[in-house]
Order: sequence, then structure tokens, then C-alpha cells
Amino acid sequence: MEKIIKIDGKDVPLKATAMNMVVYRSQFNKDIMEVAGQIVKAGSTQNFADIDSLGVARIIWTMAKTADKDLPPFEEWFEGIEMFPVLDILGDTMELIMANLTSITTIKPKNAKRAES
Repeated sequence: MEKIIKIDGKDVPLKATAMNMVVYRSQFNKDIMEVAGQIVKAGSTQNFADIDSLGVARIIWTMAKTADKDLPPFEEWFEGIEMFPVLDILGDTMELIMANLTSITTIKPKNAKRAES
């Protein structure tokens, strides 16, 4: 899934794929699910006080890096941004963040009977 958002007046292409998990882990030595889980929880409770804003910026950079392999390292990229309105950016990117957290597969209960062929 891909989307272009505006950050500090600039178009930033983002791409949500399974590669986001690999890029995030290799760059930040953490699991992307820690921050993504916070975001989902905050969205469902409307309590944004506990969101790790740096974690949000790292997720956005990760999706931007997945879209553009030539993107500079996180700190260099982030240093070039004057305004990073976390809540606005979250609103623009929630669908992408959720794309890697949800599945279209139906999970069957452990004791479900298998269909006979």
C-alpha cells in the first residue's frame, strides 16, 4: 500500500509492506509493533498523551525509506524537517500503519473441524 503525504510542505511518498518490519528493526533495534501498538491503543481510546512521538517519526521514516531506498538516514532526514505535527501525520498515515497490523485471513479456532474433501 502506498500514499504520498505532506510533511513540512514537502511531498513524502510512503510504502507499507512487510519490509517495514525489517527496516525498522535494523535501523532502531526495536520491534515496530511496540510503537504501532501504542498508536492503535491511543486511537481507540482517544488518549494521545502516551504516544511515543519519536517512534511515530521513525515509523514514518521507515515507510518513506521503504518507498525510496535513497532516503538519507533517519537523523539526517529528520533534521531537515522544521515542523512535524505528529497528530496530523498520524491521521494521514493511520491506514498505512494498520495495513501491517491486520490480516485478511480468517483465523479458525484451534478445535475447528477440517473440511472433508
